[in-house]
Amino acid sequence: MALPLVNISWRINGTLRPLFASLDAAGRVRMLQRIGGAVRHEVQGAARAKPWRKLGNEFAGKTSFQVHAASAGEVGTSHALGRIRQEGGEITAPGKGPLAKGAPMLTIPVHDAAKGLFVGQLRKRGWTIFAIPRKPAPARFLLGYRGRSGGKRRKGQPAPRAELLYVLKKSVYHPADPWFPTDEAVFRAVRSAIAFAGGGPG
Repeated sequence: MALPLVNISWRINGTLRPLFASLDAAGRVRMLQRIGGAVRHEVQGAARAKPWRKLGNEFAGKTSFQVHAASAGEVGTSHALGRIRQEGGEITAPGKGPLAKGAPMLTIPVHDAAKGLFVGQLRKRGWTIFAIPRKPAPARFLLGYRGRSGGKRRKGQPAPRAELLYVLKKSVYHPADPWFPTDEAVFRAVRSAIAFAGGGPG
C-alpha cells in the first residue's frame, strides 16, 4: 500500500490564498507545480537520508507530485513499503500486494551476512542454506554455511560450521521508522518555492 500523499491544499490559506486570488487558473497550476517540485525534492532527500540506503533510494525514485484542478497538489511515494516504514504495522505471510512472493513464512535475517538479502541472493553469494524440519510443525529456522554443498574437502579440512541465518515466522510487527519530511520542512519548501516565483517572502 502506498504512503498517503502529503496534501498541499491545506497550505492554500494564509500565505497562499491572497496569492492565488491574483492568479488565473494557468498561473495557479504553474505555482502548484513549482511548489510540488520543491516538496518532492524535500521528500526525496528525506528518503535518501535514512540509513536504509537501497530502500531510501527506491522511495525517492518512486516519488511524484500531482496538481488537482488548479487548487491543490499532492506529493508522495508510490512505493509499496512507504506506509509500513512510516507508520509501522504487522507483516504476515503469505503477503499481499505488488511485492508479495506468496511464501508461506517470513524469513527474518538474524546473521550479519543475511541482513538486507533474500535467501536466493545469499545463495548467489556462495552460501549453502537449509532448514531443519520439525514434523509435523514447519521449520522455524534456516541455517547455512559459506560454500557450495557437495564439494570435496581436502584431507584434514574441517567440515563447514552451520550458522543460524534466518528465523521463520508467520507474522512480525514492523516498528515505525518515520522517514517523510516534517511539516516544518515541507512548509519551508513551500515558502521557498513561492519566494522564488516572486510571490512572497522566503
